[in-house]
Amino acid sequence: MKRRRKDRSNQQSPSPSSSGKCSVGGSKGDSSCSFDKKLRIAAATVVLLAVAITCVFLASTSRSGEPAQKPSSPGSPGHSGSSRSSRPQTPPPTSNPGRPGTRKDGRPPPSAPSGGATITPDWLSEQIALHLPRLDEGALKRRMAARRHFPDKNEYMLQGRQYAMQKRWDNATHAFRHVLEYDPFDQNAGGFLNECYRNMYVDGPRGSITINLTDVFLKKTTEHARRGWVMAHGRNITITRVHEQLPAFVMDNFLSEEECRLFDGERQRMHGVYDVHPLICFQNSAFFNHPRLKQYIIPDTYCFNQGVSAALAPHLNWSTSAACSRGECGTATMVEDRISIVAGLPQDHGLSMQLLSYPAGVSYNDHTDCATGFCGVTSDKGMVDRAATFLVYLNEVDGGELSFTKLNISIKPKCGRAVTFSSFNNDCCDVLSTHRSEMVAAHETRRKFAIQKWYRYGLAPFESERHRSPPVKERLPYQPAVSCDYILDGGETSCRWYDFWPFATLK
Repeated sequence: MKRRRKDRSNQQSPSPSSSGKCSVGGSKGDSSCSFDKKLRIAAATVVLLAVAITCVFLASTSRSGEPAQKPSSPGSPGHSGSSRSSRPQTPPPTSNPGRPGTRKDGRPPPSAPSGGATITPDWLSEQIALHLPRLDEGALKRRMAARRHFPDKNEYMLQGRQYAMQKRWDNATHAFRHVLEYDPFDQNAGGFLNECYRNMYVDGPRGSITINLTDVFLKKTTEHARRGWVMAHGRNITITRVHEQLPAFVMDNFLSEEECRLFDGERQRMHGVYDVHPLICFQNSAFFNHPRLKQYIIPDTYCFNQGVSAALAPHLNWSTSAACSRGECGTATMVEDRISIVAGLPQDHGLSMQLLSYPAGVSYNDHTDCATGFCGVTSDKGMVDRAATFLVYLNEVDGGELSFTKLNISIKPKCGRAVTFSSFNNDCCDVLSTHRSEMVAAHETRRKFAIQKWYRYGLAPFESERHRSPPVKERLPYQPAVSCDYILDGGETSCRWYDFWPFATLK
């Protein structure tokens, strides 16, 4: 019986060589068992160490969303010596309705310098070298061909001529401008459009000074500010002057929350037309004369060609400006009427209203609305300079203040809050009016929205029209432009998307 149990125990305790395990009753001096045990411990340690390293790497990449980058050195696009420029860089969201033609899928966010970071020619050259070879040229050509297809040009020409015969000038100009979007060199459409303008504006595109805009604007607004309020369209609007030297005023309750929301539909409608990448333009000679960049510039412009613009667009950050020209936005007419009542700024001295939008991490840098250093308001040049600005916020966000940098004054965005100021003092462009739009906070999930309107000393009824696009052969129909430039003495770079063609991008 004992022998049978012993045999059974021997069967249940296989040798180390057969099972890979040392027996519990193995002898203490068994060298093969001791070596095998040490080998297994070492192998397990190596495996655990590899797993730990893998987990740390995966955790770090999931937090950042992309591989870690080296810190920027002085002179690089992400570095600046000033405290104003050293704000954290925050890439915009991957799905951004305010940036037509950019990525809307789940790919990693763009790596553009944002907000205060300066875009340099060398950084731009590196981005082109990196992203241009990856561009799907075949897909781009197909999109461009589809965009240029205009099957009903003759129909629009016929409509335009019929409207002109009926003296329905607004409808006629819309039809002819539509033709010129697809064929900017069509001389017939251009001639008919100019004929419409001559009938609409008998005194020509620009008239003479009929009133002293400074007196009307400053006297009326200052009078309301002394009283502290004014009634307009049944609203009690409070008015405060924010500085004695600069004629700048803050008006709360200028628009109601419901009136602010009226512009949501206008913005969506305006942006819906421009579902194509913009042409990227740099007006500073450091860019368009750069030896590695000038080969990509479209002749007679400061803009990069279609391929480079399409490759760069997902990697730049910008604010947007959509024009609300005469007859396009019913809501704008209501606001312009209220501006004339409250601030004494007449509509026929105003330019087209702009619908502005700023995503998180984007600012617009120091500038004046008038030509810096210019004097001579009553001269021909002075008549067309921007003498007064009227801005209305449409929502409230973190950051995004309007700052008068020479005066250390900041005004927070708030739905319905208006800010108006004069850009001239003693017949000269006033440097005290230097201002900037501060960066929208990096954590902000909402975009900042505002409307803006400029006013001139001279009559400017024609300036509220949507102008025809320039004859640039490479431009696509209804293709927007992004204009980037150093603002004031080679400082930071600001970029802005325009649905109307900024003529400053033409040589």
